[in-house]
Amino acid sequence: MAEKDVLQEEDEILEEEEKVQTINDIEEEIEELANQKERNLTLFKERQLFLEKRVHEIQTQLEEEKEKSKMTKLKNRYEQTIKELEEKLRKEQTQSQIQSLQSSLSSAVTSRDKLQIECRLLQRTVEETREQLHDTSTARKVAEQRADTLEGQLHDSIKDRKHERKYNILIYGIKQKQDENIWQVVDNFFVKDLGIEKFKAESFPLANAHRIPSRAPVVGQKRPDAIIVRFMHYEDKQVIMQNAYKVANKKIRIVDDLPVIMKEARNDLAKAAFKIRNDEKLQTRIKVRGIVLVLETRLNSKDVWNTRKTINCVR
Repeated sequence: MAEKDVLQEEDEILEEEEKVQTINDIEEEIEELANQKERNLTLFKERQLFLEKRVHEIQTQLEEEKEKSKMTKLKNRYEQTIKELEEKLRKEQTQSQIQSLQSSLSSAVTSRDKLQIECRLLQRTVEETREQLHDTSTARKVAEQRADTLEGQLHDSIKDRKHERKYNILIYGIKQKQDENIWQVVDNFFVKDLGIEKFKAESFPLANAHRIPSRAPVVGQKRPDAIIVRFMHYEDKQVIMQNAYKVANKKIRIVDDLPVIMKEARNDLAKAAFKIRNDEKLQTRIKVRGIVLVLETRLNSKDVWNTRKTINCVR
């Protein structure tokens, strides 16, 4: 019978390791999605800069076109003057002068033809630029739609990971001993530190409990590994969380188990909260609302909680 229990425990451990591996794979996929989103946004910004540069060039070309329009008006005035001179010379019957004016007129016509060609080329360039702007706008819309899709997938994935850890708690700061019985450590903690009656603590059906190995610090002594506890019933977990405040002065923390990206956000808020408590002498707390973490502060227990900082784990 004992061997059967041992085998069953080994199977449960293997199953838990497979779940952990699955969670790690999913978190890698989430990180890849986040990186893809960042690359898409970078590409969009580069495209936007290109568009701004192109619009500036078009504006410059339009200004040049205005200048050429002024030249056209001057040319028309010049042609009108030539016609008046031709009429005058015709009256005076000075053939040589008429031929000279005709030569000048021919040069003016040649200049006009050149201006017309340049105007056509400029119009073609403007049309091509408008087509490029339209293509770029379409590409930007596609990139925005893809970014929104990736953001939605990331949101759903984080939400699913959070739901899977709904029954878990993490306990930081419990002293670690070699060859310890983790079940006994957890039961003693519930009874002695949290003040829960022994018969009630022993009635909590736990799905699993173990320490999470952490890396050794570069400087200083390694802290005790955190303990992760998974409850069978959510109500039992809430009993523990409601009594977590009793160990706040013992450098022991009890927090909800969250996906990695939300843990990192919570750690950032915890550092900010520590600085606020020391510098501003305010009370702090961190609330989890969906996939958004909020740091709140207040002066004392009679004061209302005010939002100090918010982190959205998707954006």
